Amino acid sequence: DMNIAFRLFKDGIRNISFLSGLTSDELLLFVDVISRPAKDWDVALGLWECNFTHITFYVIEAEEVLDYRVPDVPIQHVDYDEKLKQLILREKIDIDAVIVPDLDTQEVENLKT
Repeated sequence: DMNIAFRLFKDGIRNISFLSGLTSDELLLFVDVISRPAKDWDVALGLWECNFTHITFYVIEAEEVLDYRVPDVPIQHVDYDEKLKQLILREKIDIDAVIVPDLDTQEVENLKT
């Protein structure tokens, strides 16, 4: 037999809530429904047919089978040197300017180590 969490997930159940006032009869019926052999048994339908008063659950519709693949897109060559030059020109960055960071003595010592 498979793991109960997997069975619930496989049958589309994503959330189960036990509400205040839950009786032992309801709980025993719930356990009976989710414990039935998996072959040809839909747990979500079984729970729905019980029409519980103090147990609610959320079921998703059957998920369609999706064909996940990497799209067929031609490989593009990007000239990053050219992109960098364009950025420097557009932003008017002076790459020859000396940058003097405002560091205190302790920060300079930390950089040396």
